[in-house]
Amino acid sequence: MAGAIENEIVPAMRLFPGVASVRAMWPESFEADTPNLYCQVLVECKSKEDLETMMDSEARTNLRPSVLAAFDIFDGTVGHIDFSVR
Repeated sequence: MAGAIENEIVPAMRLFPGVASVRAMWPESFEADTPNLYCQVLVECKSKEDLETMMDSEARTNLRPSVLAAFDIFDGTVGHIDFSVR
């Protein structure tokens, strides 16, 4: 799964309209009593409008099958978190 994320999914996401940067982050250690994370993909947009452009893009829709295929071999929870940047 790491190969698919690093070699296919992240590079494709960098080409989405509205995206300023994409990084895959892999945890090296955890504090006690924190949830285990396999990977976090950080997608940064410069504005709410850019985020909406990315979310509605055909490129994002076209990548979806590859993302779902990678998730098929993952035993865990996948989710999205939108953060406010100040």
